[in-house]
Amino acid sequence: MLVHEATGDDAVPYVKLSTGTELFASAFGCPVHVYEDSPPCALPLVTTAAEADWLEVPGLDVPPLARVFEMARMVRERVGPEIPIAVPDIQSAFDIAALIWRKEDMFVAILTEPEAVKRLVEKCQRLLKTFFDAFMRDVGECNLCHCPVAWAPPELGVWLGLPCLGAMRA
Repeated sequence: MLVHEATGDDAVPYVKLSTGTELFASAFGCPVHVYEDSPPCALPLVTTAAEADWLEVPGLDVPPLARVFEMARMVRERVGPEIPIAVPDIQSAFDIAALIWRKEDMFVAILTEPEAVKRLVEKCQRLLKTFFDAFMRDVGECNLCHCPVAWAPPELGVWLGLPCLGAMRA
């Protein structure tokens, strides 16, 4: 008898590809800080609108993203085609931008240079869309929820982390 049957758990089993919030920001070139007892994090790369505008949208072949696809291929080979594989940690495009652009500078730029902030968020959005299209195509059966531990089939859309939402006010 499987554990979930013995405990009455009706969760859909899947394999989780664990990363930290640094994944997409590091694809843009952010340095990564590794803590001893918690997941790694991205350190800011830019402090001005001009620096943010200089950034280009990375391809899926940059090491942090290429490793995710490599990991997914290895897992798929081990578990077979029917077991869903979950996406790595996914922040919203705005939250990725806030990891790339030092937050205190970005939050000021929201008021002083909002178009520059929008341009960086749009770059992050393009990367996310490219990533999700490739992930669903390459991985096959997948779970588009990275957190909490829940089932999110592709037809329900992607679950994104929104840690900066608490800093925003209507």
